[in-house]
Amino acid sequence: MEGIEKFKRIVGSIHIHTSFSGGNLTPEEVVALARDKGIKVLAITDYSDRKWEYHKISINRASVLKFGMKRYLEKMTSVANENPDMVILCGLETSPFYYWEGNFLKPVCRDYNKHIVVLGLQELYEYENLPLLANKNSGYDQYSGSQAIEPYQKLIDYVNLRGGLTFWAHPEMEDNFRYLNARLYTPPYVGDLKRSFDYTGFSVFPRGSQIAPKPGGYWDEVLGDYCKGKRAKPVWCIGESDYRKEGNDIANPPTVFVDSVGDKEDALAAFRSGRIYALDSPQKGLFLNYFGVKDSKTNEFMSMGGTLLSGTNSVTIKVDIESEHPLKKVVLVRDGVITKESNEMRFEFVDNLSSPQEKVFYRLIAEDIRGSKLFSNPVFVGR
Repeated sequence: MEGIEKFKRIVGSIHIHTSFSGGNLTPEEVVALARDKGIKVLAITDYSDRKWEYHKISINRASVLKFGMKRYLEKMTSVANENPDMVILCGLETSPFYYWEGNFLKPVCRDYNKHIVVLGLQELYEYENLPLLANKNSGYDQYSGSQAIEPYQKLIDYVNLRGGLTFWAHPEMEDNFRYLNARLYTPPYVGDLKRSFDYTGFSVFPRGSQIAPKPGGYWDEVLGDYCKGKRAKPVWCIGESDYRKEGNDIANPPTVFVDSVGDKEDALAAFRSGRIYALDSPQKGLFLNYFGVKDSKTNEFMSMGGTLLSGTNSVTIKVDIESEHPLKKVVLVRDGVITKESNEMRFEFVDNLSSPQEKVFYRLIAEDIRGSKLFSNPVFVGR
């Protein structure tokens, strides 16, 4: 398509576990594996904690808090410095809260696997003072029942105040297993995308792609609230590989960066601005070359993540997809409603706006006949 610059194709692997929190590989081995797979941006996010206490009974598995936060950050800084050809981000997969139900004979640990990935904090004390149940900084206890969204919102607010990023991890995942006589149960928490505010985004792959991003679903409701001024900022989707052992694919699902990424600041800026898209493509044959809008009057372009300030009554949506296999479908969503469905890799679509003063959003879903799938982040139009 003339007059526009194609998206770059910088592959990132987000949400990686190492031997610090139950993974099979050391940080050095993870980096070497990622490099061999062509990954440029690597976000290592070991578990903040895996400690559960029930009165005098305590289980404490491998985690960053058990290893030592200072030692962990020093190790990750060293690994990043030793591999300047890659952009290596250090973060945490946090467990802000859990609580107990039942009785001593049949206790039930609730919400222990409700996780938020934290990236972008800079200082040791910022990590050490995260409001978590495990480090006694949350202000809650595990015996007073559900605290609804409060412990999670407290963590999000804490990270925001310090310039960091927060992503809801695997929001559609249900976790249910037994340990001795205890049941550990975390139901899907996709509804927390609406109940919480000011987080950066959520993982749509591998366990978040059925409910949250469907047209008219939770994600569209949240984006709609942003367009109506009910939220201060939009919410972006990411792909997370959740790599932890041999047999997992560290390169899939990836988060793909569409601009050059030369250092950590570039990567964090891309996360903040939605200049990324989520991909689930084991064959690596499906990519987004461009997705954006053009003002029909001024011919000004704005691509994914941005806002086209326009007073016109119509815009042209431009789509350019590259796929090794025929496309099963391409769905263009406007404000939660399917406005065009196609199987073309490249097309332009003119959309008439009923009220150009109102902010609207567009996003894209594409799937090929082999099952590879991508979700774009939204582009906005309006004042």
